[in-house]
Amino acid sequence: MNRIDLCLDKIIFVCLLLLFSIGIASAVCTDSDNGLNYYLKGSTNISRNMNSYCLFNDRCYNNYILKEYYCYNGNIRYIYFNCGTAGCSNGACAGSAQNICTPGALQEGTCNVCNSAGTAYLNKCTANQICSSGNCITPQVCTPGTTQSGQSAMSAMLQAHHIMLIAQNA
Repeated sequence: MNRIDLCLDKIIFVCLLLLFSIGIASAVCTDSDNGLNYYLKGSTNISRNMNSYCLFNDRCYNNYILKEYYCYNGNIRYIYFNCGTAGCSNGACAGSAQNICTPGALQEGTCNVCNSAGTAYLNKCTANQICSSGNCITPQVCTPGTTQSGQSAMSAMLQAHHIMLIAQNA
């Protein structure tokens, strides 16, 4: 990893810290090339209330390797992609899009599905879902002070304490 990449990794980290301080729940991640599209230079951005906080452009790591930014579970991520002999130029693989996947196929271990042209993987999860072991799930939202079953946290704690006391006296 070169110095520029180390610096960019630190910027992503600082950006995420900033998002936590302003309220990450209302932040939105967008990618102009719609995910993992190696043949089109894109910009990945996290914004809140129409204000941009983090912006990263796809770029060439060297003459053959592309650093492709994309959104994953509302955060900015990146991968390195080998453009092959055509090379990398101006933030995208040179030449025309090649078939890198079978249309409709899932990328192993992710929630990415191959587009209809077979040229890029796109995240299949909706904006309110997260990827968990290759499946899109809607996170459960709980009311503060309650358990997953809806029981008050205090009631659950007292019940557990009562059961523990019965077990100790048995």
